[in-house]
Amino acid sequence: MVNIEVSSCTISDIDADAVLVGTFEDTDSHERTLGGDDKEFIKLIRPLIEEREITGKLGSTTLIHCRGEIRPKRILCIGLGPSNELSLDRLRGMSAVSGRYLRDIHCQNIGIHLGFLPTGFRYKDSTTAAVEGFLLGQYRFTKYLNEPDPEEIRKFGIYFPAGIDFDPEEISQAIRMGAIIAQSTNLTRNICNEPANVVTPSKFADIALDLAQNYGFKVTVLDESEIEQLKMNMILAVNAGSVEPPRLIILEYLEAGPDEPVHGLLGKGVTFDSGGVSLKTQTSISHMHLDKTAGAVVLGTAVALSLLKAKVNFIGVIPAVENMLDGRAYKPGDIFESMSGKTIEVINTDAEGRLILADALTYMQRNLGLQNLIDFATLTGGSKRTLGSDIIPVFANDNQMFDAFREACWHSGEACWRMPLFRNYRKGLFSHVAELKNDDNDTPSTILGALFLQEFVEKDTKWMHIDIGGHEFREEEFSYQPVGATALGMRSLIRYFLRLAGQDTGRDQDNPPHQP
Repeated sequence: MVNIEVSSCTISDIDADAVLVGTFEDTDSHERTLGGDDKEFIKLIRPLIEEREITGKLGSTTLIHCRGEIRPKRILCIGLGPSNELSLDRLRGMSAVSGRYLRDIHCQNIGIHLGFLPTGFRYKDSTTAAVEGFLLGQYRFTKYLNEPDPEEIRKFGIYFPAGIDFDPEEISQAIRMGAIIAQSTNLTRNICNEPANVVTPSKFADIALDLAQNYGFKVTVLDESEIEQLKMNMILAVNAGSVEPPRLIILEYLEAGPDEPVHGLLGKGVTFDSGGVSLKTQTSISHMHLDKTAGAVVLGTAVALSLLKAKVNFIGVIPAVENMLDGRAYKPGDIFESMSGKTIEVINTDAEGRLILADALTYMQRNLGLQNLIDFATLTGGSKRTLGSDIIPVFANDNQMFDAFREACWHSGEACWRMPLFRNYRKGLFSHVAELKNDDNDTPSTILGALFLQEFVEKDTKWMHIDIGGHEFREEEFSYQPVGATALGMRSLIRYFLRLAGQDTGRDQDNPPHQP
């Protein structure tokens, strides 16, 4: 467990294996930016500045071995580019990448000195970002590696310039915010990365029950017979080819009082997606244990809200299934009646996520009485093809709901873009034999998936659909995103619910939110 401490001091006075500092390429005086009035430190770095080894260019690094001239053993100087481009997310990335590098050269006591921050950056927000980025960057999924546990960083310090009078309680809350958001995200990444032979629908439910007991929220699990009694035929159809029984997992965290609205989060929980009869290709199928990512995000969000004692009423729902192939599996051309009563012709058994979400949306509105709903899913590969790996497509029937999520994304360093619910494309859902079909080759897949789900959203329900298809996995590390499960979008969802609870989740300078 990493110990996090905070104090105000000069760089020269920090007792650490390494200290991170930042500098900008447009500064008139790197000495002043880096060291302020710290004469011993300035003396150490002046030759490197004069020889242009320290330039401030974005991504540049200079590791300085202090050799007893000042208290830290090393200084890692990070170039942050132009000062007017610095953001809290760049600070997160600096903290993550530098933390990994210093861990890998066996530093166990490190810190970041925030004396380089320009005017307009609150120390509170910068502290949250630095802690969040550092802990996110330390993540590795090593459970199944038969090798000694790697060395871990034991202490991470946040240091303000000497003489700064900070509010200890405010900074303590900032550290707690960053740590809980990061640790909940890493917990979610662990669930996502677990293989399908370990996390089945039943095991997914067991994980939810364990987390609820540990973190103080309520979980109810419906088994296959209860799902059948509710006539959730789409969940049953998708799971029909599996020997593993389905589960419907309901999480409740109700801390805002009975007169406040209840907000629902629905997460797709396909523990393995073979594509069914519409079998996936060899290149894509190996990552299909990650089709439970959205369900894991619902769990992790409940954990974070509970730890942060958020004053919000939150209900999360996870339909947990396996989409497998055997003689009982559902087939293209099959017709089923959904829980809503609408009939659906199955065109593509690999468009299964929208089917289980359809029944779950009906359950959340009719059985739980929810009128504020977000569904979050690895729904379509077109999501990544449309906006790339870093921008999340979002659909909404309510402007305020989208604006709140967009702002939460901006504060988290994640990017989203509002997509059109273009009604003319609804013709792609037309079936000659049922009220709807679940796929169409001629309609943009990401928009069609959203339009399909909208068919199950009742008139007075405020609804948002977030499609992270293709965003859930990375082949290589980047900034605070690891190899494997990313849990992209989760930190923004946490901040979204915290904003509903009236909790300050930080801001980025004094500029209004912007689109990418």
